Amino acid sequence: MYNEIRMKTPVGSDYSACRNVSKGRHILVALIDYFTAVIFSFLLFGAVAMPVFFALPSTAPLISSMTDAGNDLSQIVADTRLQDYDAVNATFVDLDVSGKTYIRTLVKTSYYQNHETYYEVDSANQKVEKTIAVSETFFQENNGDYPNDRLAYFWITFVNQNGLRTAIQNRTSLNESMLLDTTNADLMTVSMDKPFCLPAPIAEKVLSYLNYSEPGSDGGALYNRILELYKTTVQTGITLVEGSYAPYTEKLSLLQNYTVKYAKEFTLVILGAYVAGFLITYVLFPLCFHNGRTIGDKVLGLALVRNDGGRPVFLNHLLRNLMLFLTNASVLFFLPLFIGKLSLLTYEIMGPVTLLQISLFAFFLGILSLILSLCAQDGQTLSELAAMSHLVAIHSHEEPVPQDNEDTHGKA
Repeated sequence: MYNEIRMKTPVGSDYSACRNVSKGRHILVALIDYFTAVIFSFLLFGAVAMPVFFALPSTAPLISSMTDAGNDLSQIVADTRLQDYDAVNATFVDLDVSGKTYIRTLVKTSYYQNHETYYEVDSANQKVEKTIAVSETFFQENNGDYPNDRLAYFWITFVNQNGLRTAIQNRTSLNESMLLDTTNADLMTVSMDKPFCLPAPIAEKVLSYLNYSEPGSDGGALYNRILELYKTTVQTGITLVEGSYAPYTEKLSLLQNYTVKYAKEFTLVILGAYVAGFLITYVLFPLCFHNGRTIGDKVLGLALVRNDGGRPVFLNHLLRNLMLFLTNASVLFFLPLFIGKLSLLTYEIMGPVTLLQISLFAFFLGILSLILSLCAQDGQTLSELAAMSHLVAIHSHEEPVPQDNEDTHGKA
């Protein structure tokens, strides 16, 4: 009869005999549960949340609007000719690459203007004399088109046609931007009615560098000066377009609005995946396991008990899970990292609050909880303190009680 009464007594109603958990096991169970939540959040995000998001009727039009606005912006920049757009890779050609093309055309223009013999190096590393056609130089003007001189086209033609400044102001601004009147006066000969040209000695050194790529040569130093000059001037033009060209600013504003809307909706998907992963880890599994234990508790043979030794009630579990929800929110940093969209962290989702701020706050709470667990005598974490509870080892408490010998006790 005594044995029957012991077996029917609810396990966990009295944990006074259970020993407290070591600090190391406190940390281990926290890590097991944390990464369980991470895994489920990632799985739900990839397998459920993202497919549902992209299947929503509003998502496809929003993405299409973003793409169109982005393409319009790219086309506006391409129309300025300050940058070449690579449609295959959907990106602008690096300024170092376009700058080299510009400098080679500048050299050809200089040789053409100076009536010097131009040459290039063939595959056998031999000099080959070449005749320069006017179509290969900056002299190819075509009624203000300047097909080879992107700087002249932008500062003299594009800016003038779009009412940003007058032609005279453009040429003056270009000279000032390139510092051709001061610091770089030695590099180019400047004329208000002719293309830029390099003085013959400089053109020869730069051509030698272009053909032989001799590091540390005078030509290399001159080439780098001209390249930086070109990049700075292009960047100045881009800044002018971004700040003063109405079609660009309007399209940019439109793109930003679409992007913010998309980012907020996508951020809600990330939050949803985290909440679902958290609920599975800290609510669903504890409901399935005896005594409301998590996977980490189950693996390590632990259980949550109130500080008075009794079984936790709903309020204890609620307070613990609320604190765990905050400390585990650092998962929100890894989900955008996983899909390569870290920019999502900076968009405001609830007033001025961003995912990055939430993640940093969660990291701070997690570190604080770890420090507290290491310093506290019984190893309690923030979530246990909030729940007025602590972890105990219950393996021995849950072991079945051996049946007494019937011959000895059954008849008693």
